[in-house]
Amino acid sequence: NTPQEQIIGKRPVEDVVTLPTFLGEDVQNFTIWTHKRLVYPEVCRKDEIEGKVIFRVIIDENGTPAFSAFKFDHSLLAQAAYQVVRKSPQWTSGKIHGCPVQFEFGFPVIFELR
Repeated sequence: NTPQEQIIGKRPVEDVVTLPTFLGEDVQNFTIWTHKRLVYPEVCRKDEIEGKVIFRVIIDENGTPAFSAFKFDHSLLAQAAYQVVRKSPQWTSGKIHGCPVQFEFGFPVIFELR
């Protein structure tokens, strides 16, 4: 079944689960916010190092975000990405059946030289 076909009780899943939002929009808005503030480490730029940092993101019941890097290609990239995501403003918490709940998800930050 697709998420649209799943039913909890007699209500479609999308009526029961509301995902957390960032500045009134979905997580894609957080991706844009992050990349606008990201500073490529000069050493990595000079050595042509590219890579990805994947964060474990927890948005608690109050919308407070917490981030931890659990997979990364280079420690300087992880540090640079963390310097940005840790400054995230408050989110709007996700909800299940209208009640705020903690949500957890993976969030990638990609460093590419252009």
